[in-house]
Amino acid sequence: MELFNLLEHPAGVSAEDKPLLEELIGRYPWFVHPRMLLLRWAETVGDEALAARLRSRLALRLTYYPAPPLLLDEPDWSSLRRRGTMEMVDEFLAVDDRRIIPDNSPAPVEDLSANSSDDDPASETLAKIYAAQGLTAQAEGIYRRLSLKFPEKSVYFADCIAQLTRKK
Repeated sequence: MELFNLLEHPAGVSAEDKPLLEELIGRYPWFVHPRMLLLRWAETVGDEALAARLRSRLALRLTYYPAPPLLLDEPDWSSLRRRGTMEMVDEFLAVDDRRIIPDNSPAPVEDLSANSSDDDPASETLAKIYAAQGLTAQAEGIYRRLSLKFPEKSVYFADCIAQLTRKK
């Protein structure tokens, strides 16, 4: 019956009611009314730490579910409204400057390909292009070089060569 009295007279919440409300919140975390009553009491007595914790939990709850019909005329719950996406992004960026800024330094001028040790332009793509153009001898040669270069794929390249010889 105590809870019903508190719900009917939310302005009458006192320090003696705090243990009951905390017990109800612990036992029934989905039950919003005790949390709202405790928030109202914490704001009245100036317990900002408790009020902030309750506000954040209520804001999360009220983001997904509308406010219950009881107690709506009592405190102003508009501060617990759902935040917009850009508002959350701006708040995140305000904590610390976490933007990724491009490096505007000039690109290197020297030829980076000069240190390349691979002088053989053989690739599967080039072999497929040769095969599509009907140049099967060149495609077979590339597949043979790739088979030596990548022995773990030699069975695959042998199959590619067999397909080329069947098309002849």
